[in-house]
Amino acid sequence: MMTPSVPKNDVLVKSVDESVETEQPSTLVRRILFDTEILKSKRRDMFAVNDNVEEWMENYDMEKITAIRENNLEKLRFILDNGGNFNACNRNGETILHLACRRGNLDVVRFLVDEAQVEIEVQDDLGRSVLHDICWRPFPDFELMAFIMGKVPPAFLLCEDRRGHTCFDYCRKQDWSQWNRFLQLHARSLQRRASLYNMIGLIAKD
Repeated sequence: MMTPSVPKNDVLVKSVDESVETEQPSTLVRRILFDTEILKSKRRDMFAVNDNVEEWMENYDMEKITAIRENNLEKLRFILDNGGNFNACNRNGETILHLACRRGNLDVVRFLVDEAQVEIEVQDDLGRSVLHDICWRPFPDFELMAFIMGKVPPAFLLCEDRRGHTCFDYCRKQDWSQWNRFLQLHARSLQRRASLYNMIGLIAKD
């Protein structure tokens, strides 16, 4: 797997020194987003509650699960075309999107997000988001992470599970330098989008 390179004209800092290369990615993403008060508020209050668990459990069935496990896009589209609702979770609050992200099939994840239009900003009973599942994978999946990152507020990267761990706390230590390069590559985009969401949040408070 290729390690993402960091263009010199698109980094948060001018040089990537050893401290950045070896620090924990969860620390780096906080530095990128500056962990402002509005971000703290968002990550603790906006994403934690799924008020539709009972309805989502009714939508959870083996037909969908099997199609996801088999990466069967034709079957998934057939279910969707016939009124299937993919906002679905098991009794532990784990959604179908959690499962797809954990398996790492980008085509299935794209289908769920772009075609089935499932909600992304939800957590299971342990407080884990789909980003936790991506970071939990046995190797860095930068393409999948970049896709989901582009669909959620940057504050979602700081979303904590019940043990107080963000998604990047689950990265394996041997992969830290690769994840740090990935985050450096996306640093300015994350900052721009965070500023936009902050502005929207401030307007909503007025």
